[in-house]
Amino acid sequence: RFGMHAMIRTERDPELRVQIVESCQEFADDPKKMREKFLEDNLEFSKQIIIARENLSKVTIDPDLRRKISRVCSELNVDGLRGDIVTNRAARAFCAFDGRT
Repeated sequence: RFGMHAMIRTERDPELRVQIVESCQEFADDPKKMREKFLEDNLEFSKQIIIARENLSKVTIDPDLRRKISRVCSELNVDGLRGDIVTNRAARAFCAFDGRT
């Protein structure tokens, strides 16, 4: 089971759709070149993730926010406590990634 999911929707902006198609073709034509194109960005992103992992244990969630998460999950009729647990974990992870505690 997965605690979270992503809703995927089709992009409606024609310009962005063209960019997506072009990027897919660029990758299909030369995957190595495409990966090299984004290497620096990916390295920076991986550094941010490593720092976030190191700081995750320092992140706390205010009790009022925990109650709000549980209240929302309850109001949405989320079955069980998985929604509460996953949302709290996601909030902590986001704060760690964002450099907050």
